Amino acid sequence: MVDYTVTNSVLAFDDVRVRVHRFRRNFVDEGDPTFVLVHGIGVNSRYFLDLAHDLVPYGDVVSMDLPGFGDTGRPDHPLSIAGFAAVVHWVMRYEQVKNPVVLGHSMGAQVVTELAARDPRWVNRIMLIGPPVNAAERTALQVGFRFLQSSVYEPLSVTGFAITAYLKSGLVWFMETLPAMISYPIGRRLADAGARTVLMSGQHDHVAPRYWLQDLALSARERTGITARIIEVEGGAHSVIVEHSEQVAQALLDLAREAGPSLDTDGSAALLTETTGVAAAEESAFEALAEHTVHGPSLLRRVAVAGLDYLRSASMKALHTLEGVGVVPAPSPDDFRRPGAPVAVGIPGVLESWRFLSTWAQALYQDGWDVHLLPQLRGMNGPLHMLSRRLDDYLTQHDLHDVYLFSHSKGGLVGKMTMVGPQAERIGGLVALGAPWSGSQVATIAPTILGVDNLRPSDPTIRQQFVDQRANNRIVTLQAQWDQHVPSGSWLPGAHVETIDTWGHNWLLESPSATRALVHWMRQLREDLRSQMD
Repeated sequence: MVDYTVTNSVLAFDDVRVRVHRFRRNFVDEGDPTFVLVHGIGVNSRYFLDLAHDLVPYGDVVSMDLPGFGDTGRPDHPLSIAGFAAVVHWVMRYEQVKNPVVLGHSMGAQVVTELAARDPRWVNRIMLIGPPVNAAERTALQVGFRFLQSSVYEPLSVTGFAITAYLKSGLVWFMETLPAMISYPIGRRLADAGARTVLMSGQHDHVAPRYWLQDLALSARERTGITARIIEVEGGAHSVIVEHSEQVAQALLDLAREAGPSLDTDGSAALLTETTGVAAAEESAFEALAEHTVHGPSLLRRVAVAGLDYLRSASMKALHTLEGVGVVPAPSPDDFRRPGAPVAVGIPGVLESWRFLSTWAQALYQDGWDVHLLPQLRGMNGPLHMLSRRLDDYLTQHDLHDVYLFSHSKGGLVGKMTMVGPQAERIGGLVALGAPWSGSQVATIAPTILGVDNLRPSDPTIRQQFVDQRANNRIVTLQAQWDQHVPSGSWLPGAHVETIDTWGHNWLLESPSATRALVHWMRQLREDLRSQMD
């Protein structure tokens, strides 16, 4: 049994207070870690009592009640995730934490991610438990539903404690903090952080399902090249730190024995590089865009085109749903494979699965291509960076080279981002149909729950990608006569742009003229590249 004392103190950080609990051992080895534990929204450090007792034989433990939660009073103003991270960072410095291993649960996982991104050389080993918010479900309604789903599997003692903690923090402060949690781009900042990362969730944690942890693992690997470890606790739900504290402690101890990655730059470098020169290039690119805007037909014809297109889309969705549940015979992604042939990889549009590309895949297969359709793109919800990482991972896992991409709608944006990313050398070209290169005006009025807000013309990533012309000379962009989802057209500077004899956004997927154009330009792109190499 290790002798230790527990000290409790209230620290003031500008006009913000935080209550800190330190489990300090009487005999300390300078090489031992200090475990820093950060709780989630609504709850407090009492969540970590059992875990702290499990950890203290191996290192000091620091936990705290974040501002507005537990026994810490509310600040005069709401805090962002960066604000909470600044408080934790200050506490760690005040407590003279050495060799930190930092754990964040739920919203605390966001705080810890931000902490690692702002100080990657010091905070370089982190463990994220139940990290929100799934990038495909970023509305308060969806997040609340997932919390309720998970709570069904929580022990009554945990549920009772959580309710008491929520009442103590108060509904007002909870609601003031909630928007910061929902809007925080944890995947993007985890890539910036470059920390050695462990990701954990319970088997029944609907807030952080396994596929979401897999996306975060790809983000964590981006700067370090180190694959993040994913741990799923059997029988656990969102609050695994309470009922499964021993398993959490063991994972933290394993992490403590590992070295943090070596980084050459600070956490802000990726963002600085990404935005360099964007402002200078935007003006000329968007001036040219105005000259190439598609002028649509009369209002009556627009209504007719959109109505017919949505009827076709509804019938396609119904068919694909029946295929998915086995009611009608369905193709498999493997049905379009032709190993050894030129490689074509399909990327569907938003709210679409690989099944929506079946007509194109069949035509390319008959033309002699080895066609890859990716179920792991899962409806194409979420930010472009996350989807591009999934595509990167597929290309590396299958060691594909001389790849030609074909895409619909949002898939074109994902394909272009991949063409200038880490796996760029694997890709020869892209044929994109109905791509909203400069954003979609329709996304500005669409309900947030549809998850298309990141396609708005004002979105920073959309604007950055539009002016980035590094890969555009290897892109063919095909647009309909008029497209209700991309009414201004699919013009892209430096790319080959062609208008085909098709009307409507979704009919592009089935139109014979669109399919013929796709097959033609896929073949042409490959022939052009081969002639350049010769």
